[in-house]
Amino acid sequence: MVFPGIQGQTSQIQNALAAQLERQREPIQQLQADRSDVEASKESLSDLDSQLSSLDEALDTITDPLSNPFTERTASVPEEAGFGVEATSDAAASTHTLDIDRLASTDTRVSDSFAADGTDLTDLDAQTLTLEVASSVGEENERVEIEADIDPVGDTNREVLEDIQGAIDTAMAEAVDDERITRDDAAQVSIVNETSEDVRFSLRSGDTGFSNRLDLNADGDLLDTLDFEEVNDVGTSETDSELNSEFTLDGVTLFRGSNTVDDALEGTTIELDEVTDSPTSFSIETDDGSIEENVEAFIDAFNGVQEFIEDESEVDPESDSRGAFAGDTAVRSIRFDLRGEALGTVDGLPEGAPSSLSEVGIELNRDGRLELEDSEALLEAAENDPEALQELFAGDDGIGTRMEDRVENIIGTSGTIDRQEEIRDNRIDRIDNRIERLEDRLERREEQLRSQFQRVQEAQQTAQLQQQRLNNFFGGGLF
Repeated sequence: MVFPGIQGQTSQIQNALAAQLERQREPIQQLQADRSDVEASKESLSDLDSQLSSLDEALDTITDPLSNPFTERTASVPEEAGFGVEATSDAAASTHTLDIDRLASTDTRVSDSFAADGTDLTDLDAQTLTLEVASSVGEENERVEIEADIDPVGDTNREVLEDIQGAIDTAMAEAVDDERITRDDAAQVSIVNETSEDVRFSLRSGDTGFSNRLDLNADGDLLDTLDFEEVNDVGTSETDSELNSEFTLDGVTLFRGSNTVDDALEGTTIELDEVTDSPTSFSIETDDGSIEENVEAFIDAFNGVQEFIEDESEVDPESDSRGAFAGDTAVRSIRFDLRGEALGTVDGLPEGAPSSLSEVGIELNRDGRLELEDSEALLEAAENDPEALQELFAGDDGIGTRMEDRVENIIGTSGTIDRQEEIRDNRIDRIDNRIERLEDRLERREEQLRSQFQRVQEAQQTAQLQQQRLNNFFGGGLF
């Protein structure tokens, strides 16, 4: 005789045990899902911090009192004019003419030509060559004397010139080491191969202009023997020296020791490139492109914050999905606070000066986005009164200043972002603690159920043994 169902009960009990444990794990799984949501919310806060930092950078640009972007200037120079011009905000909007008669050059001295393998110079006696050069170490236009000990021992003209070159280079290097001159002040020496058989000795100043001229003196026959020739007439002053540039700016002839001229027009640097045949006009104007670029960067950053908070605050009732900031009034209020600043006005400005963004062509649309709807109004304000436009954005009560203060309070230490991250960290800690308690409880419950299951298995084994004995008994033919 067989008792059916006893062996199948073990499998049923195991399945029931697994199902019960799975049901008791559901609260833990829900907490784990909640924790993932909070972690995602923290990541969104980090992204928001990046968006706000970009806005802060854009605001910092348009509120910087030093750069003053609304007074930026640009120079308009014809192509192939022979010069370049750069203008800063200190330059006045104006038109000028420039004619370049001469470029500044270094003081270059070239010796007579000597046969490289000849012996004309081998009889030179040991002597001291004194080179007076300009020094930029001390006061302006300071000059120092550097002594080079010349003691040629070469057997040919080239070798003698190499000895002289080495002595001058050594003297210049020692003067640099002693901080009497800089490396750029040092005279430069070279041997020039005029032909395949003839050489010349070349000596030139470290920089251009009359003030950087060389003065040479020797206590022997070196200078008479080399018989240096001035490539450009050194002259006796800034006005008659061919080492200085000569140019005519707005009808006035000027002389400078450099081809980079930054003191002829305020806030303007002129780079002289080549001699010109006639006066060329150039203009300095308001840098419309830079102004628009800076304002558009501010608008884009502002709109980026608005769009990000809006997207992360959405709730989809159909899918029951919620953005990271849904229901978070502290974060969502950032969007409205910034809008309020954008719609604000600035008090205390001069009569006729723009006091709101809308007066310079920047509008806040229905979606809460800023738009530069009238760039001409913005550029006209910059042209008419750049200081007033700067005051609108960067004054003590300027719209950009107020908005920047608000943004820095949000992203700064102990600001809104920090506080919201702390709230989420605390929530994660509470969730972790609850998960840990539930895991402990579930572990104890699992031990209880497995203990009960063990007792059931032992009972089943006893029943199976009894069934086997009965089967053997009845199968033995007693009945």
